[in-house]
This record gives sequence, C-alpha cells and structure tokens, in this order.
Amino acid sequence: DGKGKPRGILSYADGKEWGSIEQIGSAKAGAITADSLMNLFYSLKEAYATKAKFLMSRAAIQSVRMLKDASSGHYIWQPSLAAGTPDTLLGSEVKQSADMPGLIKDSLAVAFGDFKSAYQIFDRQSIKILRDPFTNKPFVKFYATKRVGGDVVNFEALRLLKLSA
Repeated sequence: DGKGKPRGILSYADGKEWGSIEQIGSAKAGAITADSLMNLFYSLKEAYATKAKFLMSRAAIQSVRMLKDASSGHYIWQPSLAAGTPDTLLGSEVKQSADMPGLIKDSLAVAFGDFKSAYQIFDRQSIKILRDPFTNKPFVKFYATKRVGGDVVNFEALRLLKLSA
C-alpha cells in the first residue's frame, strides 16, 4: 500500500491515465476465462508484450491450466518439455506469487506486463548501524537497517485482470 513500505502494483486505481493501471474485466463472475486472458494479453502495447510475463497465485494457475481452446479442445497452457524452459501461456512465461489474490470476486487475480520496465526497486539510503552497549551487558548489540523503496515507474507496461463480481 506504500505506507511505510514499497507500494505494490495492486494498490493503484483503474484507469488509462498516468498514475493508474488499466484493469481488464473478466467475462465470468469470479473466474478466469480464455477470452479474458486474450483481452488482457492484447491490451498491452506491442513494445512491452514481447518481454511480458503473467503473474498469478497458485489457485489462479490451477484454474488457467484447466482452460481449453473451444475449437480444438487443447489446453491453452503449454507445459515445458525441456528442463530449464518455463511453462508458457499464450507464448508468455508464467510466474507464481503467493502475494497475488486467489479466485475471489472483485479481485485482481492476474497481472501481465514487462515488470522490468514497469516496476523499480531502489535503495533510499545506505546501511545504518546502531551500536547498543547498554541493553545486554557485558555484550554489545548491533542493529543494522537499510531503507528500500519500490514503485511503478511505467504504467503502460502493466495490465491487471479483474474478476467481475
């Protein structure tokens, strides 16, 4: 939420203007559909789509793995056939994150974008060391702190899939 910690991608309002992240709605309440994934995929500009990745929870990945193409009956998820090669969805790599919400109505279940272009993590200060010789005599304690921040720097490189209510 950005209060005393880095601001996450899910804390931004919906919109196409700078300072907001566009949210693509799903067609089915509380569920991910193949059509909504297609809409999410093609909503991103081509310059960012070439390096884009999907980010979702384990529950969302399970739901997506069960989706089939209506015409051929094949699963749209393509598992990796070689070691070290990632699984792909619509030709883009998929990453799993426990911090992404599950399949809950009105949640932002899937993120898609070029995260290297969209989000930046930065060090705000160098490491500070505090020496404490008083708390645990005769021992001396040292406390080390480092401030780190993070925020979206390019709102065009990221899209979110919002499950409808």
